[in-house]
Amino acid sequence: MKIPIRRETLCLETILSGETAWPHSDSVGLKTKRKAFDIIMAIRRLQEEKKIVVTERDHHWKALKARADSLKELSCLLPNLPWSLSEEGLKGVQSIVFRKRQNIREIKTHTRACYLQVLSGAENINFLQSASSEDFDSDSDSEID
Repeated sequence: MKIPIRRETLCLETILSGETAWPHSDSVGLKTKRKAFDIIMAIRRLQEEKKIVVTERDHHWKALKARADSLKELSCLLPNLPWSLSEEGLKGVQSIVFRKRQNIREIKTHTRACYLQVLSGAENINFLQSASSEDFDSDSDSEID
């Protein structure tokens, strides 16, 4: 006489939450346990990768912002530096710095748009707050006279 073995089902959400341990009995087959384990490990790898990508995105954005800030500061300091440049030479340097600032502003705008297309959830909201329009408006000084 064969005794029917009751098969349990695995709930991935429960296993991922850590509220319960893996079934130790034969109520769940080894093949099912292996598939569930593979799925859980893939989910954990994706969660880890997501953290890494968010961290890299934040570092990238801070680097762009720092570059924009340093160019803005340089453009403010240029007229006061004790250079022996003619007025035309100084305007040339100011023009170069102004073009670099415009370039960074365009890169920041494009980068922000790309990030917003990819992101979702809380990270998107946090990014929107940290990369608000102030970051773009603060760079918009009047053009060189």
